[in-house]
Amino acid sequence: MYFKQFDDLHSGTLNNLFNFYKKDDSSEKGVLTNLQNQVKEYNTLITGVHDDINSQIDSLTANRDHLIDLENKLYTQFFAQTNPDLNNSNFNDSKIASDYQKDENAREALAQNLISSFGQTDSFGSTDYMDKLNDSVSNIAWTSQDYSALFTAMHKKGISTAKYENELDLINRYGSVNPGLTPAQAKFGDAPSNNNTEQTFTKKLKITVPAGVNYSLNLNYPADVQVTYDVNSSVDNKEAKIIETAGTDDLTLYNKDHITTNPDGTTKNEDNTSVATFTIQYNVSLGQTTGAKVKFSWGETGNENVTSEKYILCPANEISEYLGGNNFGDIAELLSQIDDTANLITWIYGKPNYDLDDMLRKLPNSATLEDFKNLSKETRISS
Repeated sequence: MYFKQFDDLHSGTLNNLFNFYKKDDSSEKGVLTNLQNQVKEYNTLITGVHDDINSQIDSLTANRDHLIDLENKLYTQFFAQTNPDLNNSNFNDSKIASDYQKDENAREALAQNLISSFGQTDSFGSTDYMDKLNDSVSNIAWTSQDYSALFTAMHKKGISTAKYENELDLINRYGSVNPGLTPAQAKFGDAPSNNNTEQTFTKKLKITVPAGVNYSLNLNYPADVQVTYDVNSSVDNKEAKIIETAGTDDLTLYNKDHITTNPDGTTKNEDNTSVATFTIQYNVSLGQTTGAKVKFSWGETGNENVTSEKYILCPANEISEYLGGNNFGDIAELLSQIDDTANLITWIYGKPNYDLDDMLRKLPNSATLEDFKNLSKETRISS
């Protein structure tokens, strides 16, 4: 009796150990193996997130440096600071800002600009001014259609492009009537128009169906998730088959019977006598959703066995990453160049009180170079 108790205890302990970890010639199984696999998957996921964060840090650092450089230029132009010397350690120093942003500094900057402006009585007769203008015009594309991809992306983020489109209209009118000028190649034609980064997964199910039985496989998932049956699904028993249910994603895993052909050519149904293992694959597309639960259930009534997958995700914002990522500095420089070029045309050819709207309104649709010069002649007469 004691030997039997000892033998039972020994056998039970051994079986429990096998459940924890078991290794044979081809595979490893058990709780320990599952835990190791989960740890590997987690480490892989964390590595990807870490790399993405490092990339974002690099992009933000570059954007910060560009903004600091822009702030230095603004202090030089509008507050007469020859060397503002803002850097990463003092760009938000309130004392520096207070010292620079004084009324007397602004007046000094304005006086310098006025002296520079009135130094020339005939702007388009100055080689320096015209060379600068023509160089600026030649370094950009001239029409808003050239930047349609970029402007569409900006619209998606709520950024108005009307000002830049009007400026390009003026630039195009001027460039088109100057025989020696040609537009540059358009930039940012690869700007995305939608956040079309798709989050797609494949779900694989292995379901064993007894001989002479059919199982129903049913799905349940939110409306903003797409789940489609993969035709590469298979079954290891040639007498069994997968039947799709029209209009749904549900399947019938058929292992009840099969048709055989008699010697005389007639057919009959014969019961299946072997179990069948079905390997079913579904393609799951989550789009831009941040969380979804997809439920799979199967059995003779369709719900004896249930498994589900819960996805919690952070979808990529492709447009934001394009506009605010590595392209930020180049995009800001292009928009500034368009702005500066249109302002230079207005300053050289328009009256002192003219702005962009005045230029577009005063010039005829098919303006010639003389039309531009006549605006400037009116300026000198009225002076």
